[in-house]
Amino acid sequence: MRRELLDSAADLLRRQGLANFSMRKLSRAAGVSSAAPYRHFADNRALLSELASEVMERFMARVGAEIEAAGDDPLERLKAYGLALIAFAVEAPAHFELMHSAEFMEQQEPERSESGRQVIEALATGMGRAIEAGQLRGDAPETLLYAMQSVAYGVAFMALHRQLRPRDGAEANSPEHAQQVLELARAIMLLVDDGLRSEPIDSAQVGEASP
Repeated sequence: MRRELLDSAADLLRRQGLANFSMRKLSRAAGVSSAAPYRHFADNRALLSELASEVMERFMARVGAEIEAAGDDPLERLKAYGLALIAFAVEAPAHFELMHSAEFMEQQEPERSESGRQVIEALATGMGRAIEAGQLRGDAPETLLYAMQSVAYGVAFMALHRQLRPRDGAEANSPEHAQQVLELARAIMLLVDDGLRSEPIDSAQVGEASP
């Protein structure tokens, strides 16, 4: 029942959003009595806290896979991280909002999950070696990581708050609009990529500089 409630909560969030979530609505969606959820969770916050942890873990596992698929270039890996974050915000806005809500943000920091820690460390290690080799600008990989995170979160939250208007007759929040947001994100990431490189990176050197 605990697993079923969490799954129903994730689906309810996806359909109705975080602001409209309640234990009463969850009970109806799961087809159980209004008292049933309280046998497994102390209150609404306890349930959402556990769900937020699960969402973060799944998200970071996805990010890790995207980074590995990006190859050895440290900036390509960094871009993959940013694009995965934006894609998640576009595809599952309520889950993204839960994961980054002020109420749960501190306990859901990426470094607090094992998969998140591995992703951040891999990115920082690769960028650190590229900086030492003179391939990337700057003197601290953490600064480059924060730069990309700032851009990615900026685009993601603009999309969530409907500040990125659809073009060419597309309906707001339609699949066409989502594709437009992702295309914009890729274009922005290219600009960031160009600004961070000190010179074109030789693929052979990148292979040696990456984790």
